[in-house]
Amino acid sequence: MDRQSKRVPRQKHDRIILQFDYDCFYAQVFENKNPALKSRALGVKQKNILATCNYNARRLGVKKLMLISEAKKICKDLVLVDGEDLTPFRDVSKILFNFLRSHSWNNRVERLGFDEVFMDVTDVVDYNIECLNTGCLSHSFFHLSRTDPQDGFKCNFTAIAGCVEGTVPDEAPLENKTYLRLLLGSHLANHLRTKMEEDYGYTSTCGISTNKLLSKLVGSRNKPRNQTTLLALNEQDIIAFMDSHKTRQIPGLGFKTSMQLESQVLGEEVDADSHSFTSAVYARDVRLHPSISPGFIETLLAGPGAERGVGVRVWGLLHGIDPTQVKEAGDIPSQISIEDTYKGLETMAQITEELHKLSCSLIRRMRIDLLALEHDAEKPGTQRWIARPKTLRLAIRSWPTRQGRSSAPNFSRISRSGPLPVLVFDASADIDALAEKLVAEALLPLLRRLETAKGHKWNLQLINICVANMVVGAGDDKQGSGRDISVMFRRQDEVLRPFKLEPLSDDEAPSEVSTGDAEGLGSGVDWNDSDNSFVELGNTVKFVNFAAFPNPSTHKSRAVLAASKAFQVSSLHNSDILIMGRGRGSGHQPARRPADLTGIISIAEKNAFVSLVNTITDNMQKDVSNPFDSLPVRPVLGDNGQGQWLSLPLLRHQDENKENILTGKTFRGNIPDTYSTTHTKTHHAVETEENARFQPLGELKKETLVFFRKWKSSVLQRFTEINVNDMTAETSGPYGRGRSDRGVYRAARGGRGGRGGSTGPHCVPTRHKDSKLAARHPPVPNTLWSLHPDRRELLLHIALLILLSLQDYKANSRLLLLKLTSSLNLSFETYQSGEAQVAQGLVRAALDALLEDAAKPDEETGGPKFKMVLGGPVNLTAVLKYVRIGTRQRGLGLSTITAASLLGTMAENAVLMGSLFGINPAKLPSKMLVTFARDIQDFAFVRLCKDPYNYDDVTMLEVSHRRLHVLVALSGFLTDSKDVAETWKFLNSQSELYAIQWEHAALTNLGSALETVIKSTAWESARKEIASKSIFKTLMTSAWPQPLLRISKIVDNAWSVGMVRAEKAGAMLADALMRHKFQGERPVSLIGYSLGARAIYACLMVLAERRQFGVVDSVVMIGAPFPAESRVWLTMKSVVSGRLVNVYSENDYILGFLYRSCNLQFGIAGLQEIQGADGVENHCVEALPKGHLSYSSLTDHILQSIGWEDFHVQVLNKENPPRGIPRTTSQNPPNPPRRGRYRR
Repeated sequence: MDRQSKRVPRQKHDRIILQFDYDCFYAQVFENKNPALKSRALGVKQKNILATCNYNARRLGVKKLMLISEAKKICKDLVLVDGEDLTPFRDVSKILFNFLRSHSWNNRVERLGFDEVFMDVTDVVDYNIECLNTGCLSHSFFHLSRTDPQDGFKCNFTAIAGCVEGTVPDEAPLENKTYLRLLLGSHLANHLRTKMEEDYGYTSTCGISTNKLLSKLVGSRNKPRNQTTLLALNEQDIIAFMDSHKTRQIPGLGFKTSMQLESQVLGEEVDADSHSFTSAVYARDVRLHPSISPGFIETLLAGPGAERGVGVRVWGLLHGIDPTQVKEAGDIPSQISIEDTYKGLETMAQITEELHKLSCSLIRRMRIDLLALEHDAEKPGTQRWIARPKTLRLAIRSWPTRQGRSSAPNFSRISRSGPLPVLVFDASADIDALAEKLVAEALLPLLRRLETAKGHKWNLQLINICVANMVVGAGDDKQGSGRDISVMFRRQDEVLRPFKLEPLSDDEAPSEVSTGDAEGLGSGVDWNDSDNSFVELGNTVKFVNFAAFPNPSTHKSRAVLAASKAFQVSSLHNSDILIMGRGRGSGHQPARRPADLTGIISIAEKNAFVSLVNTITDNMQKDVSNPFDSLPVRPVLGDNGQGQWLSLPLLRHQDENKENILTGKTFRGNIPDTYSTTHTKTHHAVETEENARFQPLGELKKETLVFFRKWKSSVLQRFTEINVNDMTAETSGPYGRGRSDRGVYRAARGGRGGRGGSTGPHCVPTRHKDSKLAARHPPVPNTLWSLHPDRRELLLHIALLILLSLQDYKANSRLLLLKLTSSLNLSFETYQSGEAQVAQGLVRAALDALLEDAAKPDEETGGPKFKMVLGGPVNLTAVLKYVRIGTRQRGLGLSTITAASLLGTMAENAVLMGSLFGINPAKLPSKMLVTFARDIQDFAFVRLCKDPYNYDDVTMLEVSHRRLHVLVALSGFLTDSKDVAETWKFLNSQSELYAIQWEHAALTNLGSALETVIKSTAWESARKEIASKSIFKTLMTSAWPQPLLRISKIVDNAWSVGMVRAEKAGAMLADALMRHKFQGERPVSLIGYSLGARAIYACLMVLAERRQFGVVDSVVMIGAPFPAESRVWLTMKSVVSGRLVNVYSENDYILGFLYRSCNLQFGIAGLQEIQGADGVENHCVEALPKGHLSYSSLTDHILQSIGWEDFHVQVLNKENPPRGIPRTTSQNPPNPPRRGRYRR
C-alpha cells in the first residue's frame, strides 16, 4: 500500500487543554462528610454492586464494579456506604465545576459525568506568555485576570510543574512556543489543583497537553493527587506516546471499533463479550499493519447510519490527533436522566411503583435545574422555566437468559421515546400527583411499546427515565410539547423601535403642541444645512434610533410632523412612508441613478404605470394584513378544559349530514348567543383566554406590516423616479422639426403617435390572454392593457429592471410582477421568459467579472485577502447583450444607457450581481454543508436536471440553468424504487430546482416500514375498522385496533427518529436561507410531503421567529405531520408572501396512527382543513390507494390539481394517473372550488 493512502493529518500544537479527574470522587464525598473514613478502606455500594472504592481499598485488591460479597472476602474490614442517592455527588460536582469555570476566560469548560472536566486555557496561557520575562523565570507571576494585575500567583517557570511524560531537555527551549504553553499550563493546573484541595477539600489528577485526547491519556499515567504534562514537541514524540497504548484504551474509538481493528490485526474474530483490557493489540500494530489505512477503516466501519469520514477520524486518533473543541459551559443541561437497578422486577405493580419513584425524582430534578426566578415578575418569587425538554425516553435492561453455554449474555438496553407531556411544567402542582399522571399517560404507553410479544414476562434489571431535546427559553403557556412558538411572540416594543417616539416629560414639552409651536422648534436651525440640522432637531424631540431615518426632502415639514406627535407608523400616509429609510428588517437602499425614459414611454403611460403599481401594492398590503384579522375558531372544549381541534372535522361532517350538501364555509364554532345561560361565565372565560392567546399575533402583524411598508416605499420611490420630460413646449432643433419630435409630442399628449399612449376609462380586458393567471391574480382595472403587446411587455421588463435595482429580488417583488403581468393582459410564459433572460445575463456578467478579477495580480486587487470578494465594474454592453431585454433587436427601443440606469448600481457591480444568485467566493456551499454535517447526516442540495448532482460549487451550475426564482423540494420518506431526484423529475426548469437530500438511511427505513405495514393483513382489517367510525373519533378516544397495535413497533421507531431529524433538517434549511444565503437574494418556494412537510414547518417557524420576511415565495405541504391550530398557520403565513397550501386527506389513517403519541390537542394538518387562518389554501385528497405511502407517487398530480405552474406535462402524462385526485376546497380560493376525479 502506498504511503499516500496512509497520510496523516497535520498535528496542531496551538491549544492547551487541561483534563481534571477527581480522585475516587464518590468516596471523597463521603470522606469529606466524615474525615474519619479517610484512613479506612471505603466502598460505595449501589444494590449488590460496589460502585467505587477509595485507594486504601484498592491497595488491598478491591476493585470497582465488584460484587459486594467478593469485595468482603478480599477485605473483611471494608466500610460500605450507600450510594443510591446521587444528589450529594451532583451537588458537589456542580460546586467544583463552577470553581474551575470561574478561572476560564473563554468559558470553554466541559464536564463529562460527575468527576471529569476539560478546560481550554489557551487564551490565559497566551496572555501570560506575552507578559513573561524570560530573563527572570524563577521569580515570575502568573496573571489570572487581564484587568487586575494583582490577581494571580507567584511561580517558578524554570521547570514544568508536576510529572513529565517524554524527554526533558537539558536546557529549556524557550524559543519554542509549544514548550512555553505547556510550561505555563502545567503551573496553572498545579495552582487550580492546590486551590481546589485547600478551599473545598477534594484532590484531583490532571493531564496537560495540546488536545483532549492526549490530555486524557497522559492524565491517567500518575494517579492519584498528581499531574502529568505530555512534553511532545514534534509528531514523532506524539506517535511514540500513542504507540504505547492499547487500542481499547484510546478514547473515541469505542469498543466495537477496537474489536474490529483487533480482529483485522490478529486475523481472527475477537470475542465480543471480552470486556477486559487483555488484548495485546497496540496502536502501533494497527498503524503499521500493511492493509489498514483511512480508506480501509472507512470501508470496514461502513453501514447504515455510519459516521461520515470515520476512517480519517480513527486514523487521526491512532496518531494522537483530536481536532474536537472543548464545548462552552452552559447553565442548561443537555438532558436530565434518572435510573435505578433491581434484582428483578417481574410484575406490573412492581414496575409501576418504581416508575412512580423515578418520576418523582425526575420532576424534582427538573425543578432544581430548569426553574429560575423571574426577576421582572410583578409577584415576587415567581419562577419560570429557563428551558423545556421536548422528549421523554424510557430505557430498560432485563436480566439476561442464556440460550446455551456457549452464548454470551445480552446486557444491552432497549428504549422508546415520545413527547414529554406538558403537565410536568406545572410548577405549582404536587410532585406525587404529577408523577402519577406522567406514569399513566406517558411512561406506561412507552413500556407497552417495549413488549416483545403478547403476554411478555418482565424481569427488569434497570429502568432509566430521561428528558432531553431542550428548548432554551421556552414559554410558559403550557401549549404542547412540540416546537414552542411562544418564544418568538415575546417581543417587547421591538416592532416600532426604529420609528418610536419616547414620551416627553411634563417639564420638557406641553401635552399637545400646536402647529405654530412646532414650527418654533426649528426656528433656530439652519434649514439649508444638510445633515446636522435635522439630526439636532431630532434629538430635540427625542427620537429613538434616529440614525435609521434618511434626510427628508423638506426638513421643516418633517419637524412639524415629529413635534406634533403625528409621526406614528399606524397613521402614516403613503407619502410619509416614501421617505422612511432603512430600519430593522428592511431590505433596501434604493439606488439614486436617474432613469430617463423620455421618448420611450409617454407621460400618460408613466402616470398610468405608476398608478397601477401603487394600486397593486395597496392590494398586496391588504392581503398581508387580512390573515391576521381572521375570525378566531373556538374548538369544542375537552374534558381537560382545553380546545380539541380534532373535533372540528366531526362537527363539520355533522353539519353536512344535516344539510345534505357540501358548503365551502369554514366552521367557526359556537356563536356566543347560542350558549345557554348556565354556560355564559364559562364562555366569557374561554373568550378571554382566546383573546390573550391571539394577542401576540398582533405584534407579529405589526412587524410584518412594517417590513412590507418599507419595501413598498422603496418600490414606489424607485418607480416615481422615472423621468419622462414634457417636450411639447420645446422648439425644433437647428435642422428643423423632425419626425422624432412629432412622435414624442404626441406621446406626451397621451395620443397614438410616437411611442404610443393609453386613454379611456380604467377597466379590465373582457378576455384575458392567460385565464389561469387571471384567476390566480385578478387583474386591476387600468388603461395600459389596451396597448400593443410589445408596449405592455416593455413596461413589464422596465418593472423587472427597476425591482432588481433595489439590489435584491424579494418574494414580494416577484408577486408584484405576477400581478402586474395579469393586469397588463400578458401570459405567464411571457413573464417567465423575461425573468429567465435577465437571470442568465446577470449571472454570466457576474461570473465573467469575477474570473477577470481572479486573474489580476494581487497588487491590483488589494491583496489576496480581498481578491475574490470585491469585484470590479461590469461591461454594460455585454450585460445587455446577454440579457436581451429592451434592446433594439427586439424593437422595444430601450438603449444601453437607459437600461443601465434602470438597473442602477446593479449594472456596474459584479459583487451585487453575484450576491443576487448566492455567488460569493467567501461563502461557498461546500463550507455550509460541512457545518451542517455536524448535526445531520448526508445533508445536501441536489440540483434537479437531466443528470442530477450535489450542488456544492457555485461555478458548477450552467448559466442557462440560472433563474430568478428557486424551488426547493423535500421528500418525507424514500422507497427502494425511487431516489431523491427521481421523486421530483416532473418539475420543469422555469425555476432553479433543488431537492434536499437529508438522512437518506432514516428516510429509506421509514419508507420500507410503511410498505411493510401497508402490505400486512393486520393493516387491512384495521383500516376497515377505523373507517367505520372515522379517524378523528379514533384519535380522540385512542381506541386503536389491536392488530394495528401489535405491528406498531415496525414503524414507530423509524417515524420517531424521522420526526426528530426532520426538525433538525428544517432548522438547517432555515439557516441556509437566512445566514448562508444559499439562494442569494432571490425568492424561494418550498414543496414537501410527509416528514418533508414537517421540515418545512420547522424552517418557517424559525424564519418567523427571526422575522425573516420576504424570503419565501410559496409553500405546499402535503400530508403534514404537525398542528392544524390557526396560530401556527398564521405565524407561517407571515413569512410566506405567496401561496400557503395545505394538502390533506381525511382517509390518511396511517398518519393519524403515527401521530397518536404527539400532542393531539391542536389537531393534525395532514388530516384536516385549516380553519381560522384566512389566506391558507386547503386541498383535500379523497383517495389514497396506499395510504400515507401514496403521497410520493401522487405529488405531481396533486400539484397539477392545485394549479402549480412548475411541472412537465409530458412527464406527468407518462404514468397512469391514479384515482381519487383530489376534491379541492379552499379558504379564500383564488380559483372556484373544483371537484372530480382523474379517470384511467
